[in-house]
Amino acid sequence: MTRERVYIGDADGMLHAVSVRDGKPVWTFKTTQEIKSSPVIVDTTVLIGSYDGHLYALDAASGKVKWKVETDGPVHATPSVQDGVIYIAGCDENFRAIRLSDGRELFKIPEGANTAASPVVEGDRAYVGTFNNEVLAIDLRSRRVVWRYENPDRQFPFYSSAALSAGRVVLGGRDKSIHAINAATGKVAWTYATRARVDSSPAVAGGRVYVGSSDGRLYVMDLATGQKQWEFDAGAPITASPAIAGDRLVVGTVDGRVEPPPSLRPSSFSSHRLSRALCLRLTGHSGAGRQTPALPRKRRCRKPGATPRTSPGRRSSPASACRPQSFLANACS
Repeated sequence: MTRERVYIGDADGMLHAVSVRDGKPVWTFKTTQEIKSSPVIVDTTVLIGSYDGHLYALDAASGKVKWKVETDGPVHATPSVQDGVIYIAGCDENFRAIRLSDGRELFKIPEGANTAASPVVEGDRAYVGTFNNEVLAIDLRSRRVVWRYENPDRQFPFYSSAALSAGRVVLGGRDKSIHAINAATGKVAWTYATRARVDSSPAVAGGRVYVGSSDGRLYVMDLATGQKQWEFDAGAPITASPAIAGDRLVVGTVDGRVEPPPSLRPSSFSSHRLSRALCLRLTGHSGAGRQTPALPRKRRCRKPGATPRTSPGRRSSPASACRPQSFLANACS
């Protein structure tokens, strides 16, 4: 998203550029298969991956192709960009560095597994989880994997994209746990077990980790110690990544009923379904692993006076990564 336009990919393989001012389409670009990657805007270029196996660089103003790179599998992950270089992992078991200006592949490193997560890059290192139950640290100068982390007790894939803060690599696992790893050594700093797999990618702010779980709860953890500060029951699985601005947090649920706790329910409140998004106020919590009575408060993520959207039934969970929807049973699940 820029000040003027929103860029959105869809399951039909279309990337849409939409005017922020009036919501009208500006241009569309069609790939040959679905788009699950999120667009990344760098100056005048929009980067988007498609399940047709390509990473595309498009002109942000016109939607015309500047260049495209073909990989050996679907491009599910969202690329990361640093100093004019794109870093992307994929469903072809490779980690790539691609020059932003012309699409030239600078190097490729075998990962040994499909990867749906987006790499987090800082300095000369990139960190990413794989479907081979590992988290990798990749040295971008020597172009090699410098450490591999896996849970010694439970081997499950990592779908969540990592956050990096204060020397900690933090991400969720399909072993139902949140993992904090020492970025320098690859040794575990702490883990916390939730009640279901954690596909949500964490956000870090103020020394706290905010991450959702498929058990329907948003967890808030101390980054340094792993102690739970509080949790919030959203009522439906959370696979989306939280977004934080000021003292507000917004996160989407798979199919949630937005309803405040009984102590906060106004007399005029009636249960209804919204567009599966929750707004929470982050202030007012104690730091001793419990929440204060007044907060958090579910807020309606819509404009005043807008009519809530309803849904007559439950929606199915999102499709698995790295596989067209007709082949969901076995791959990358």
